[in-house]
Amino acid sequence: SELVQVSPMRIDRIDLFHVAMPLISPWRTAYGEDAVVESVLCRMTSGSVDAWGESCPLAAPCYSPEHAGGVYDTAARWMAPRILGQEIASGDDLQQRLAIFKGNPFGKAVLDCAWWNLHSKLTGRPLHELLGATRDVVPVGDDFGVLDTVDELLGKIAGAVEANFPRIKLKYRPGW
Repeated sequence: SELVQVSPMRIDRIDLFHVAMPLISPWRTAYGEDAVVESVLCRMTSGSVDAWGESCPLAAPCYSPEHAGGVYDTAARWMAPRILGQEIASGDDLQQRLAIFKGNPFGKAVLDCAWWNLHSKLTGRPLHELLGATRDVVPVGDDFGVLDTVDELLGKIAGAVEANFPRIKLKYRPGW
């Protein structure tokens, strides 16, 4: 597909939110159990247009070295001020400006997702096209955390198979 040239996008405002979404049932894995999913949301504004991004590192640094509270603090204290008021010409430009911060992929991701969403809105092009995708539908799977019984797990897997999920991912922990 042909690339649309747009002038660099000025980042006029960045709002960050540390949120927690309660789960219907706890998500259990080898590292523990989560009753809520903690995420960081970003609303990024250019002119009169705003867009959202999300990063979901979870509450504790068990899944990765990052955690939602740390991602929020790092993005708010260090990363967002580095790009606020700046004209960002591309996704690569954004990443180069954030490269001074070592690691922190979840922190960078919340700003990156918001920037790409904003870029999509400002260019009027679907995000999947901007990212070079060749299709706009992707098959997804279902995944299951550690459940109370094997029978409960098999019942949920049967439901996913009936719903035509092409993949199933299972979480487990030692002894289960």
